[in-house]
Amino acid sequence: MFKIVLKHPIFSYFTFSLSLLLLLIFTSIPSFNSLNNIVLDTLQTASNLQPRPEIVVIGIDDNSLQNIGAWPWNRDIFAKAFDNLNQAKPRVVGVDILFLETRQGDREFSDQLQKSDSAVIFGSKLEDGNLLSSIYNAPKVQSGLIDFEIDTDGKIRRIDLTQNTNNGCKPSFSLQIYQSFVGQNFNDKGQTKCSNPISVRGQDFPQNFQFSSVNKLNNQDSFKEYSFLDLYDNKIDKSNLEGKIVLIGSTARDLKNNLNDNFIDIFGRQSAGVFIHANSINSLLENRILNNFSYFNYATLLLLFSILSFGIYRILKKNYWEITFLVISLVLNNLLGIIIYNFGWNWLFIQSNLAIIFTYIYFVAFKYLVLQKEARFIENAFGKYVNPRLLQQLIHNPEQLQLGGQKKEITVLFSDIRGFTTMAENLSPEELINLINKYLEVMTSIILKNNGTIDKYIGDAIMAFWNAPLDEENHRKLAIKTALEMEEALKNFNQKEKLEMKIGVGLNTGQMIVGNVGSTNHFDYTLLGDNVNLGSRLEGLSKKYGVTTVVAEDTIKNLEIENMMFRQLDETSVKGKKMAIKIYEVLPKTPDNFKLVKTFHEGFALYQNGQFGVARKLFEKLENDPVSKIYIQRIDSLSMLQKTNWNGIWNWEEK
Repeated sequence: MFKIVLKHPIFSYFTFSLSLLLLLIFTSIPSFNSLNNIVLDTLQTASNLQPRPEIVVIGIDDNSLQNIGAWPWNRDIFAKAFDNLNQAKPRVVGVDILFLETRQGDREFSDQLQKSDSAVIFGSKLEDGNLLSSIYNAPKVQSGLIDFEIDTDGKIRRIDLTQNTNNGCKPSFSLQIYQSFVGQNFNDKGQTKCSNPISVRGQDFPQNFQFSSVNKLNNQDSFKEYSFLDLYDNKIDKSNLEGKIVLIGSTARDLKNNLNDNFIDIFGRQSAGVFIHANSINSLLENRILNNFSYFNYATLLLLFSILSFGIYRILKKNYWEITFLVISLVLNNLLGIIIYNFGWNWLFIQSNLAIIFTYIYFVAFKYLVLQKEARFIENAFGKYVNPRLLQQLIHNPEQLQLGGQKKEITVLFSDIRGFTTMAENLSPEELINLINKYLEVMTSIILKNNGTIDKYIGDAIMAFWNAPLDEENHRKLAIKTALEMEEALKNFNQKEKLEMKIGVGLNTGQMIVGNVGSTNHFDYTLLGDNVNLGSRLEGLSKKYGVTTVVAEDTIKNLEIENMMFRQLDETSVKGKKMAIKIYEVLPKTPDNFKLVKTFHEGFALYQNGQFGVARKLFEKLENDPVSKIYIQRIDSLSMLQKTNWNGIWNWEEK
């Protein structure tokens, strides 16, 4: 019966459609959208979009701050600059600066705003739904929201043209400037909810506006830019500003000037916020906007195409024709995506290519593993997991084999005795087994008392975890509490047994696979995944830093535990992990530890910032701290090349 159903054509199309639908649902998660954004960003790099000459940027740059004075400035500085600007008669002035409080010189600045013949748009922002706007009022003064929508990869690709606030529907900074420039002011009277789309002079723009960016390369094809200092000193030719959109905002790079307004643009480069607004306005003027398909409509289209492709694969019969059709499908899909992109629509390249590849793989699996080699498939897939005498039964009843698990957030603990091999050489087998059993009994009782699950004993090592098989809301807290109690229990154990035994403990929290792994007659309830391996790596690092317990950042994030505190040990990349992680030591809350952590963190911040000499002096103050001694040695051992390329991250190549 099982074989007959699998071979039925209706069942094959049904299972394929269901599998593809699940894939499409899965690929709708933000991670795949982030990957697709990389492709779209590449297309933007090849775009021929040019900066509009009507847009001029006046940047409050480092030179302006050095000559005019440190930020914040008194308003009489802006009054003088606007006096010069009013003479140039720009059409619209956008001020990407928040003027939310009164300061010296407000009266002079307000007088200049009253005299202005240009529309002046001040930046405003949202805070808990409330609108925070400029303190200035004048006939031609308006405001627009400067809030950005930041994608998961930190880049800014889109702007909400309007946003709902407690004060009604309010326009963005870019929209207000654009509408003022084309002669249509935003009207929110009686409008409590923002409409979608937004119509300006007969042109409809989507509410969530994804703009095309001018690709700034080596100052070519970039917006015309002047220093605020030149405006203040009246050194800008007024003809260069007349009738233009003049955007004033911070372009300073020095992080010490209290005026850092830098973000990451579409091309992955640091860009001042005022240039992001300039790009948005440029796209509005050029009518170069990027629209997104409804994912439902897109998935429906792709599902129909994939079902058709699956039918074509079944007709083709020959392997080389199947591969040829796969290649043609991929090429046509990407060409179609590029063409659609040029018409202002974002194509889901990653998801569609995955669906095409999935269709081919599913067909191959269906063809060889289900229709032609069903018995061999079961034997190859499950034979190594089960007893041979059960294999025939499993071939006829594969549902009997229950190999599965679930993915969930789990905290894992690894502990190990340091110098165990040396200890073993000095004890008889009976003494060694007796000692290890006593030690494991003590540590096991602590883990179980704190609702942990013992995964396995590996000689003298222990692996345990929390939040499985039963859910445990406080699993991170309980695991950390366990580590500290194990450290304290070891002191008592050493005193009782007259030993100087030391252990290392590693803790990590993250998504892991937990479930039964093994064969039908021998299951092991255990963990799988990269985060499990990371927990083991952290245990190994405890010896390198001369501490007992090393905890990953995800384990202590937003966590406060009575009588405990955390010291950041390092920001490091461990073997097997590409991304750097922050690691911490668990310490009891004591006055001495407070002083230790405060001084160490000050030194560590300087060390990460490349100020090695000052950092070394702070570490030298902690003469009894083994971690500080390690950092002194590390600083002394860093070569000149390493210091030049320093990014604050230490790489451990060995386990």
